[in-house]
Amino acid sequence: MGAQRAEPPPSAWRSRAHGSGAPPRETVKGRGGEKEAPHPQPRVAPVQKRPALLWLLAPYALYLGALPLVDRVHPTVLGLPFLFFWLLLATLLTPVAVLLARRADRKRGRA
Repeated sequence: MGAQRAEPPPSAWRSRAHGSGAPPRETVKGRGGEKEAPHPQPRVAPVQKRPALLWLLAPYALYLGALPLVDRVHPTVLGLPFLFFWLLLATLLTPVAVLLARRADRKRGRA
């Protein structure tokens, strides 16, 4: 029966010769001497469709997509040039779009 060696705590990893602060890497003996053991690939979660996030495209559409269509001084709305009114309206609607996206995403079980 051989005695099992316990892995030193993470605080001791820094004091070793490699000094990287990471756990020591395992090595594998092969024909060409010792080599580092291959690391397993990290698990990647599958891409999930989140149509609620399309609400976040609304501010871009209001600011950039419609800008050539509303680039006018006349007519005036509430005494403001139409372009200024449009940008003000887009600024006020941006938090609404974010709120709608967040609310719809939370209904699907995301935080």
